Amino acid sequence: MEKFKVRKETKFVFAVQVGVETFFLRAQAIQDPYSGMSSHGNFIPVRIEDYKFELVKEDKCTLFNNATELVKMVIEDRLLKSRFDSLLAKNELSIEDVALQEICGENVSIHPNALRHLV
Repeated sequence: MEKFKVRKETKFVFAVQVGVETFFLRAQAIQDPYSGMSSHGNFIPVRIEDYKFELVKEDKCTLFNNATELVKMVIEDRLLKSRFDSLLAKNELSIEDVALQEICGENVSIHPNALRHLV
């Protein structure tokens, strides 16, 4: 498995088992291109207009600071376009199939045997 170099703080990765393969979650918030800017002295607040979720190999996955980050993304995504639920449904999975691994240290292996179920 791929070795990850992370800082000393703990990070989390999320994964699902599809058949005999383990895929890891890559998540991205797509921000309104004009949010966070100021226009004529008025600040436009940061606004997320969509989310993108993919199942990828371990070297391309998103490292989360805590499990709450993913939960917040999923809740906000459900208010927008439910892309996370669509990704799971497309692969015949549910939220109960999502597992996580806590990683911390210099050389960390992400391995399916170390995954714990989220729900």
